[in-house]
Amino acid sequence: MPIRLTLADDHPVVLQGLQRLFETQHDFNVVACCGGGDGALESVRHARPDVLVLDLRMPGRSGLDVLRAMAAEKLPCRTVLLTAAITDNDLVEAVRLGVNGIIMKES
Repeated sequence: MPIRLTLADDHPVVLQGLQRLFETQHDFNVVACCGGGDGALESVRHARPDVLVLDLRMPGRSGLDVLRAMAAEKLPCRTVLLTAAITDNDLVEAVRLGVNGIIMKES
């Protein structure tokens, strides 16, 4: 059974690139692509993906805001942060909130 993914990034080129990358892999099924944190949170609530690939810095609801809401609501979804930069404080908070991985966009 494929891993169900929600992708969230405010940069359309990154979002489209991730979607195309995962759609070429038979082990993944992209169930939602979101341009911001609000859409990501709604997708986790309703589409119930296995994994959320989440940009840290987005206008409006940030990746950390999404993680806080998911923790408060006890939403059962693994989360991987995708970011160009992360501070030590944000890293500690993300881990405290249960993030399962962090990928630097430069990787």
